[in-house]
Amino acid sequence: MQLISYNVPDKHKIYFFGDIHRGTLAHNKKAFDEAVDTVKKQENAYMVGIGDWVEGRPSNHKFFDLDVADPQLLLPENQYENVYETIKPIKGKIIAAHEGNHDFGLSRIYGSKVRTMCKKLEINYATFASVITLREKNKSNKILYKIYCCHGAGTIKSSAGDIIRREANMDESLKRKLKNKAADCLAMFMGHTHGLRVVSPKSRLYIVSDEKKLQSVYSKRHGVSKIIPEDDRWYCNTGSFMKTNLIGVSTYSEQAMYDPLETGYVVLNGSNGDIDSIEKVVI
Repeated sequence: MQLISYNVPDKHKIYFFGDIHRGTLAHNKKAFDEAVDTVKKQENAYMVGIGDWVEGRPSNHKFFDLDVADPQLLLPENQYENVYETIKPIKGKIIAAHEGNHDFGLSRIYGSKVRTMCKKLEINYATFASVITLREKNKSNKILYKIYCCHGAGTIKSSAGDIIRREANMDESLKRKLKNKAADCLAMFMGHTHGLRVVSPKSRLYIVSDEKKLQSVYSKRHGVSKIIPEDDRWYCNTGSFMKTNLIGVSTYSEQAMYDPLETGYVVLNGSNGDIDSIEKVVI
């Protein structure tokens, strides 16, 4: 876990890129390069990396397949170097970089390549999970809000037959995974499942009184509260840059019989010390 503070303008965008998997032919290099270029070109745009930067499967791993490995990037060292060169142009816009399970698998043998990459880029190394306090980039330096980020674990799925119930179940599953991890965060993000999902806050209607009359009011979140009620937060699954299917070879997603998923990333739009929206970008 890391506690990170980072200054941004009051009006800003934050891009969350996770499950990149450089080093496999299933990696969507064109989409990732274009996403990085979008951050580079946009004013007041920043990026958080959610982990699994490389594929990094050793040859004795049950899912390693030479047919799916990128022949130009067989060594983990080369995979990380390639990612480093790709994101180097936006190093001044990267808030933090997390490790994922693929990164940790390599760390046991080589040490943390993500930490090394962060040191070279002079950016925050976020370990597996972090709470990031976003502060306004001016003399006041006031806290705007906090976000919780982690690579994630497990699955988010539902066996319900009806699509409406199935989607609702998966939204609840994502919320249940994250809600107790950090109570003072306005938005919570995880990767790992390759799912692309945004669960927005749900206002509740309450009755209040002022000794003379009753009044109906909706709950309203506040970004600097000590505890933000779980229904007043955003919950996001940050997608991936990895294709499920490739012509002519068998990916491990096919072998595990995973259902198709939207690939892409999420973008947070913030202003006035609040989160205006979080949108999915499907690639």
